Amino acid sequence: MAGVFSAKIASNNAGLSSSPDCAYYEYDDAAGEDEAYQQDVLNNRNKEARASQYARTCYDSGESSAPFSCNMFYNQSIGYKTLTDQRCPFASSDMCSQGLYSAVTFDTSLVDASVIGINALSTHKFRRKTTCSPLNMSEPYVQSVPSSTNDTYRYRYGSKKDSTAYTFETSGRPFQWLAPVYSANTYFSSLYSSEDYWQPLPSLKPPADSTLTIIFVSSMHIYHTKPSLDPIFHATEPRYFDGSRDPYYYNSDPRARVLACADKTELCSPDGESCWPLTGPTPGHSPSPPPYWLTKWSLKSSNIYDSLKLRLGAALLAQESISQSISLPLSSNHWQSEASQLFSTSLARIQSDAWDIATGADREKPGYVEKTPDEAKDQLCGIVKTKRENYTNVNLFAFIGLPCLAITIFVLSWDVRTFPGWTLRRGSWSRT
Repeated sequence: MAGVFSAKIASNNAGLSSSPDCAYYEYDDAAGEDEAYQQDVLNNRNKEARASQYARTCYDSGESSAPFSCNMFYNQSIGYKTLTDQRCPFASSDMCSQGLYSAVTFDTSLVDASVIGINALSTHKFRRKTTCSPLNMSEPYVQSVPSSTNDTYRYRYGSKKDSTAYTFETSGRPFQWLAPVYSANTYFSSLYSSEDYWQPLPSLKPPADSTLTIIFVSSMHIYHTKPSLDPIFHATEPRYFDGSRDPYYYNSDPRARVLACADKTELCSPDGESCWPLTGPTPGHSPSPPPYWLTKWSLKSSNIYDSLKLRLGAALLAQESISQSISLPLSSNHWQSEASQLFSTSLARIQSDAWDIATGADREKPGYVEKTPDEAKDQLCGIVKTKRENYTNVNLFAFIGLPCLAITIFVLSWDVRTFPGWTLRRGSWSRT
């Protein structure tokens, strides 16, 4: 019995954030100068890279083998399921290069905000869902510029606000450039589409209340040990070298390959019965408690675009497969692994941003101003749980129960028949 109580004294190593600086901060163009803007870009790149590294290290690690760095958040990861052969998410299925049911979807289903450490009697729920697919690269979407002598291509997946009628342009043959890297460029269509720099084609529009990220990937001077049939990381042209029996393979196509992802983020009521987009009001327009605001702000940068926009090609898993100019073999659906990693990064960003708000991480950065609304001001401290090494919570019941049990056992162990000064005779006690 004593062993049961003693085993339950240490319950877990979770603790509440104790920073007095908790608040939501945003960079304000009017408050910062050019140097402050550059520091803001670097700050966001670091956040992006931090989330990516955490996702790579911890989202595929089992709890038993995860390194210490994976125990920094209340839960190691936010779970999700992967669904292949999904319907093309865009307004026209012609936009998906591999057919109507060729997309991949990543879906968290409903997640209670307590999973990211929000500590409150009633917590809202959220859902993150992303669907990705390689895009159709036939005409009229990708066109060669006739007058060009340098293999110039224009990618007509929408227009830009500077009156450019196409989305992206490439020139030259990337394989001839001696850098053994993947180059990536990306554009984004937000929930405020009328204000966006890039306006996607009507046929490329994502589902309602969804954002859209388009990614252009060019492979430069990279050889593969096996042919790569992946639609984004394609390499099938053989090249033989003296002294080598088997050929290496490279991508002889000068065009960039195109991947697009539709992101949807929903906030939901505590009972999960009603949901709304991040830009929508809460049902009934009732005042929102501080835990709701913390949850909402934590979701703000959770999308594919904010998972690679500042690292671009360095964000790709395929880049890590290259040594000198040689790439390890890639699967025929490697693009799905890339999309999965970017989605995991977007989930890790929720976890890290929640902690940054709870600790006021951006408080002293130049150009940042507090944006906490009045109904949550000074009420965000101490409502986010985390895990810390060398910190252990105590089970109060077990802590009190163990000494009480010891006293009880001690009393019951007395030999009452020989208690000094008393004798048991015929069922009654008498003084001797």
